[in-house]
Amino acid sequence: MDDLIGTTLGGRYRITRRLGAGGVAELYEATHVQIGQRYAVKVLKPEFLGHAELAQRFLTEARAASAVGHPGIVQVLDFGHLRTGEPYLVMELLQGEDLKQLLERKKRLTEPEAITIALHVLDALGAAHKAGVLHRDLKPENVVLVRGPEGRPWAKLIDFGIARVTSRDPAARRLTRHGTVMGTPAFMAPEQARGSVHVDARADLYSVGVMLFEMTTGELPFQGASPTEVMVRVLQDDFPRPRQVCAEVSPEMEQVILRATAKKPENRYASAAEFVAALRELRARYDGSRPWRDEDAPEAAETTGIRRLHELVAAEFAATQEGPAAGTPSGSRPPPAPRVTPPPPPRRSAPGAPAPRGTPPPLGPGEERSPAGSTTIVVSRRAFVVAMTIVGLVFAAALVVLVLLLTRG
Repeated sequence: MDDLIGTTLGGRYRITRRLGAGGVAELYEATHVQIGQRYAVKVLKPEFLGHAELAQRFLTEARAASAVGHPGIVQVLDFGHLRTGEPYLVMELLQGEDLKQLLERKKRLTEPEAITIALHVLDALGAAHKAGVLHRDLKPENVVLVRGPEGRPWAKLIDFGIARVTSRDPAARRLTRHGTVMGTPAFMAPEQARGSVHVDARADLYSVGVMLFEMTTGELPFQGASPTEVMVRVLQDDFPRPRQVCAEVSPEMEQVILRATAKKPENRYASAAEFVAALRELRARYDGSRPWRDEDAPEAAETTGIRRLHELVAAEFAATQEGPAAGTPSGSRPPPAPRVTPPPPPRRSAPGAPAPRGTPPPLGPGEERSPAGSTTIVVSRRAFVVAMTIVGLVFAAALVVLVLLLTRG
């Protein structure tokens, strides 16, 4: 789709260069022809134009972000179609690095760092849930460390493409059918992995718990050779105790993570606000201490995600010690964001950041890969049941062979 470069969309947005691509969409930088403001433009790939559900996800993303209107959520500013029919979104152009890239470089974060990021994510989630919007695909790739309003460091949520608008958008509700599995397996709540129709805000909170697990231990709780294998483990295995993976995790953090990731939704935090309260109580033990490792600070360049993370944590802890800011509930939430944030430099990756390892396999029409390589899947309940049946038959056959060998021995 490089032929889009130099064209003008909707008579307003001139495409200047290609930024990257996911499984089903291309991302470009564009400049408003009259005011000169720079934007990000997300365009559905032509080969997926015939997939009505994928095209509908663009409109869902636009409506979900607009319904929330929170400074911690990427702003979607316009929606339209190319002359050839492909839908596109015009979004704010973010300056920053996603959390996945940061974790690939640092392996794991300190607890104050992890707490601060989780608090910012939960602040945005709380606003989304109050507006009747479920994200359903929370993962490190969808959290970007940026400079927010008034230059404050901020963690920002992106990619509401498979969000569910529970109360304001009948079309979006129809898009999510009973028995459809949507999301990224490693971060899915069990009820989401089953394709249950009874998925609510607590599934998003489960995903935040998984992100906390990865940030503090450096590992994912469930891993496998395929998305299906990961989903089987999510459904069947007990959630691992963080301290068994990394002894440096505090007992208090372990309890927070285990409650957020309980198998049964009723055993999790009931809301983002309750989750926030638990993290604020845990964070209090770090007040007055340096909230990052000393060896990181001197080498952190101004444009790196590590530097942005340090600024974010320092601002969060300073707000705690000074008390809540006027007009804000927590002291960490910035004032209302302007309609468009200042444009970023062209590259999101920090200088010296490692290149992606290997070439990912091609994706099918129901999959979407984030820039960091994790895959968001959309599969039918029938396909999922067939896969589970095959896994069960293989296991049963192996058991029969083992019994026969033991009997003959």
